Parts: sequence; C-alpha cells; structure tokens
Amino acid sequence: MSRPSLSRDQLAAVALGEKPADLVIRGGRLVDVYSGLIRDADVAIFGDRIAAVGDVSASIGPNTRYYDAQGSHLVPGLIDTHLHLVGCQLNLPELSRLLVSRGTAAASACFYEAGQVGGRAAIDWMLQQLPECDLRVFLSPFIACQRGLGPFGNLERISPDEFVDLVDHPACVEIREWNVHLERLGDPTATAMIERARQANRIIAGHLEGMSGTELQASVAVGVSSDHEVVSAGEALDRIALGVKVQIREGSGARDFDRVIEAITVHGADPRFFMFCTDGQEVQHTARGHIDAMVRRAIEVGVAPIDAIRVGSLNAAEYLRVDGDLGSITPGRTAHINIVDDLGNFRIRDVIVGTERVVIDGEPVKRPAAPAAPASFTQTINLHRPLTAADFEVAVPGLDGGARLRVIDVQAGVLVTQESILTMPTAGGRVSAEPDRDVAKMAVIDRHQASGRIGLGFTRGFGLRAGAIASTNSPALMNLMALGVSDSDMAIAANRAAELGGGLVAVLDGEVLAEVALPLFGVLTEQPAEDVVEQMTCFEQVVRDELGSDCEGIVTLSGFVMMPVSIPGLKLCDRGLVSVKRDEIEPVPLFVGAAR
Repeated sequence: MSRPSLSRDQLAAVALGEKPADLVIRGGRLVDVYSGLIRDADVAIFGDRIAAVGDVSASIGPNTRYYDAQGSHLVPGLIDTHLHLVGCQLNLPELSRLLVSRGTAAASACFYEAGQVGGRAAIDWMLQQLPECDLRVFLSPFIACQRGLGPFGNLERISPDEFVDLVDHPACVEIREWNVHLERLGDPTATAMIERARQANRIIAGHLEGMSGTELQASVAVGVSSDHEVVSAGEALDRIALGVKVQIREGSGARDFDRVIEAITVHGADPRFFMFCTDGQEVQHTARGHIDAMVRRAIEVGVAPIDAIRVGSLNAAEYLRVDGDLGSITPGRTAHINIVDDLGNFRIRDVIVGTERVVIDGEPVKRPAAPAAPASFTQTINLHRPLTAADFEVAVPGLDGGARLRVIDVQAGVLVTQESILTMPTAGGRVSAEPDRDVAKMAVIDRHQASGRIGLGFTRGFGLRAGAIASTNSPALMNLMALGVSDSDMAIAANRAAELGGGLVAVLDGEVLAEVALPLFGVLTEQPAEDVVEQMTCFEQVVRDELGSDCEGIVTLSGFVMMPVSIPGLKLCDRGLVSVKRDEIEPVPLFVGAAR
C-alpha cells in the first residue's frame, strides 16, 4: 500500500472531533493486548492510521464510511520475526498478498538471497517494491550474505562497504544470526557491521543453535537479544533467564513449536518473552496458515487467547522496536486490523489496512503493482554443460565386494543432520541408491560459475522410493540440487530445473510429472500466489504419491542438507561432503573403506 504523508496533528484533530474520520469500524470486540482485556470498541481511522478507539462518535462526519464488525473480534496484525525469503517462493508483492490474507502485517527478512545472486542492486530493487505492498517488511542484514561460505563459495557479488551500509538503511531494524563466534571471528566486514550496528542502536538477533553454559552466556554478553534456533522447552527457559527473547519457530523445514511451547504450558514461563517465526515456509503451507496458525495452535494447547495473540503481535513489535506503528490497535498506530469471528479457532475472516478491506472472507482482493525484474536477475543458472546420468555415478575407489561410506541422516522437522557409516553394495565399480533402505543419492551442482563442480553423496530419511527431484530453492549458495534413486531421472530433473531458470522438478521413469518455475534469482517467482500454491501443492503430491516420500517440507529440508554453514552435521555442497561444527567447516571423504 502506498502510504500518504500524514501528520500526527491530523490524527489528533480526528480524535478531538475537529476533523472527520475516513473510516469507522463499529460493533467490534477489541482485543486489547496492553490490558489483556476484550471490550466493545469502535475504531476511527484516518489515512493509514488509527485516530481513536472506543467511543469515536465525535470523529464521525457526513462522508465517513463504515465497516460493521457485527460483534467479531478486532485483532492487531501479526508479525513474523525471522523470515528468509528463499523459502517462500514468491516475490514481495505476491508474498504480501498471501501473508496479509493470513493476518500477517509485517515480517523481518535479510534479503540475502537477492544479495548473493544480484548484489546490492538486487536488494535495493526488492526494497523499492515495499511501498506498494500491504505487508511491512523490515531489513535484517546477516553477515553470510557478504561472507558467503569462505572457501566453499563466496560469490563476491556484494562488496563489504555495500553490505555494511545496509545497517543505515531506513528499513533496517536489526542485524541477525549473531553469536560470540562471529564476534571473535576477526572478519573485517563482520567487525565493521557489528560496530556500525551498535553505533546505530540496532537490535542484535542471535543464532544460538545448541548453545548452553559459558558459550551461551558469552553470546548474551556480546549483545544477542533473541534466538530462533531454540528446539526445546529447556533451551527456551535457559535463554529467557538471561533476557533473550525466544522466537518459537514453525516452518516447512524446522518445526519446533510443539516442544518449545511447553516452556509456557508445562513450565509456566511468562508468554511475554516469546515471539513467533517461520524462518522459511513453502507457499502451499503458508496458504494453510502462517503466524495465525501458530496463534491457533497455542490456544489449542492451553495458552490463553490474549497471550497467544500478544506473542504473535505486541511482543514482536516491541522486540523489533516498531510498537509505535504495529502490534496493537491503539491511536497513532498503523491501521492493520484482522477481523476474527471466534478466538478459539482463530480464523482470519477480513483484513482492513488503512481504510481498505484488502481481504474478504479469507481471500485477498487486490494485487500490488510489481515492476518487471531486470534480465540479470532472472538469467542466473549457469551450468558447464547439460548433465547426463554419468555425472551422477559414484565410482568405488578400488573397493570390491561393497564399500563403507558416510551417509547424511535427515530427520523431518529438524535442520541438524547426523552422520552414519553404512556398508553399501557395489556393482560394476559403482555405488547406487538403495530405496529399500531409504538411502537416496544427492548431487549439488555449481549453478553460478559454470565450473562443472558436482558434489555427490547419499542421504537417509527423505523416504524417496522412486524417481528424482531437482531444486534451486535452497539457502546458502542456492546451487542446483538433485535428489533421487535413479541417475537418469536425476539428470532429467536437474536439466529441466536449469531450463526453467531455476525451480523445482519431479521426474519418474524419464517423465517430468511436476515442476515449479522460480526464475527470479533462481529461487523466487513473480507469478500470482494462487498459481504458485497450486503448483507447489501438485509438486508435493507427486513427491508423496508417485515418488513415495512422506517427508513434509522436503524442498526446505533438502536445501538445508546442502548448506555447509551455521547448522551442524554432515552436509553436501558442490565441493563434496563437509562436516560442520559451528563456523568450522571441514571437508570429509565419502568413502571410509572396504566392507568388513
């Protein structure tokens, strides 16, 4: 939504009855996140902000329009406090439509996907689209955008100075993914960024995966104030005891809600120290629920409705220091109001942004204007040559009768991977996937520099029984990945994904059964949200029904398997297998030795 200039004195004039409101929402039950009460109240709106709440009769003029809430609840817009755009498939205007229809008013995002591929110009291009969107998006730069992965692939598309300057951008509210290890890394860009952030009084958001004891204390000592990597109630309690706000995460890859919410429901922690986030959520899952789904689930497991709504709104706004604009339905705040009939089932019926009803009966009714992307942002897949089945063969290095090799163990809903040593049979000097043992082959192909680099490995836990999938929709370097049990199907899927300019492809017996084109930076699309939801749903169904995988969120989860940074475990990148421990990355061989 393009936001007109509005003086605070004009809002005061409306509240005092000196000037008429543009719109009055009448007959609503206001969810007051400050007092914790629910009360009858009307809301007077002028321009894009709230002028008065309660008895607003003085603000009504002959041209004031009405929205009759008919006893429904008026709920403040919700906030996703940690979002990576790469997992959402949609460019900002269409993502805005989808998230606003789910009751989300704002999200904090790092835009590293654009920066890695298109440099600072790509980040600026995305940010320039925000004024036309109803969704507020805050900028949260994170150092991996510029550092890349060191020897494992810094594309150097954004300079250190360009990156550090993001801290001063008007949309910037925080830097993210910080901890004591980054503080002490000695990287000049990281040091410059954290110093600039402190000078500008930006929030320092954390990445405290697995930390406890002195390591956790040290990260808090350097200024970390939040953590989205909490996976248990115990970790949540450890963090809030140190003043760290917990971002309860439930996305397509990491699903921590059920365990972390017990800090509140079982252990009695104060809900005011919690927020919600998705980290990354595929659009077909978002269509079924975003932060609203987390509010709903919190209510279902015993969190008081007012507390669940606070976690999704006011807590987040206060943490991001935007509570003067968002998080509550109070005078002076931006008018972003969700109409909810029943707090028990928490279904968003209508959404009012400014003076417009932008969502009716759960469906968005407008489409923001979106500029066409420059060709340099949509022609980003560069392969050495078309791939063949031979590129995916894993040759046995002089081992007969079987081989022992490292396998990446994957667990649905968990980003940390494990390493197993399995004995695999050999045939013709090759090791192949074994679907009967849930062992699939994975390949990660450099898609940026046409180097011809291909890392090959094996995974267990995706449940693929036939065929293959290919994807460029992943974090870190967003390389081309193929995962499957057939080398020929892997080649077909990977080549088709490249032809699409990036995206997702599912193949069985040489036939493409489903595909989703993601040509914007190779990870996003400018297509209408409804179309992409349909395509992603089809892809998900094909992977489940035809390829045999019951792994929900397989796109996101497989993407984290090929991210050799931050999240521990055995990972695969275009340079081969690596063991990740915090920020330590160590290449490891696939083969351990001959079968015993």
